[in-house]
Amino acid sequence: FRLLADGLGLDALYVLATSAVRDAANGRAFVEAAEAIFEVPVMVLSGQEEARFAALGALVGLPDADGVAGDLGGGSLELAALAEGGVGEAVSLPLGPLRRPRDADDARTRKDVERQLADIAWLDDLAGRTFVAVGGAWRALAHVQMAKSGHPLRMIHGYGLLRGDAESLVRQVVRSAPAALGRLPGVARQRAPSLPYAALLLGEILARGKPGEVCFSAYGLREGYLHARLDLLDGEDPLDAAIDWLTRSSEVAAPLLLEHLMAWTGPLFAGESGSQRRLRRAACRLSNLAWHEHPDYRGRQAFEAVLRGAVLPVRHVERGFLALALLHRYGSRQAPEADAVERLLPLQLARRARVLGLALRLAYRVSAGADPLLGSARLEVDGGALRLRLPPELDAGDALARDLQSLARAADLLPLGTAA
Repeated sequence: FRLLADGLGLDALYVLATSAVRDAANGRAFVEAAEAIFEVPVMVLSGQEEARFAALGALVGLPDADGVAGDLGGGSLELAALAEGGVGEAVSLPLGPLRRPRDADDARTRKDVERQLADIAWLDDLAGRTFVAVGGAWRALAHVQMAKSGHPLRMIHGYGLLRGDAESLVRQVVRSAPAALGRLPGVARQRAPSLPYAALLLGEILARGKPGEVCFSAYGLREGYLHARLDLLDGEDPLDAAIDWLTRSSEVAAPLLLEHLMAWTGPLFAGESGSQRRLRRAACRLSNLAWHEHPDYRGRQAFEAVLRGAVLPVRHVERGFLALALLHRYGSRQAPEADAVERLLPLQLARRARVLGLALRLAYRVSAGADPLLGSARLEVDGGALRLRLPPELDAGDALARDLQSLARAADLLPLGTAA
């Protein structure tokens, strides 16, 4: 790592040590040897610091998470309360799988886990909220469930399970032989021996805290530390920051066009919630993502970029919504997984993605992305009808009329044509 840091010409290097070093009898000697190689201090984090940084990383990846973050490492389990975008009480427990016997269902192990979790009074506040699972062992559990259910996405981040489904997964894995688990897609063989215990621990947290869902995060301590150390976002929505990176060569160029796209699509989504508006805004920002691709492949390329984009801090349902909206924006169904992704979404959300995508398609048909043109036109929803208002100098044309009819059908509205 020292050689890699030198080769990359890094200006800053941060070296963190967690419970393995914190608790080892020769931990101090290890730190001294590491510092001699790295030529920078090694920061041995306290249990509370480890828990808080892991929780902050979870919030970077899932900004709306509300409940408790749990980071399961080899030697410890860190838990921290999450609420209103901040980190509350935090604790580190010596419950890592490397401290446990191989038999996950050992009665003494289960009783010890129950006892330590019982002492955390604020876990009662988790009821009905979200438990954010961080760490390799729990991510491997998510891979098990993905393989079992035929889930269409492979990335872990943002994958969610209702509590009943998570409890079913726990029961299955606790009873499974590690060798069988190691043969499942996405599960590393060296990780398999720790999975039954990781499942048992998750099951005890579900029984103790009674969350409404479990959501898995690929973001954790490293992202949380960097965010705290460098203030990377400076109050910015992490989704906006991710789109900045993803669309650095293709985003809607003019900030005014973004506001015109929001105003253009707004009449179709009256009464939307704040989270729905946030996703609509993200789709508008991404709406020019594939402009530089061949016309025959734009829809598929935009769909794949959003569906596989590792940097997007969203849940799988939100990712699927954005991908489908862009697919419809480019007027293409040529994406092999589109139907599977559509089934992943609740019916109303899939419909919303279609309406939004077709509205964006119509916006670019009117303006070609020129904000003065789009600013001079608007969509109107009047009762059960949809009308397109255009300035007199803009010719509607057959293609535009067809797009208007497609949008009206998707939104269950009667197309009234265009008017000046």
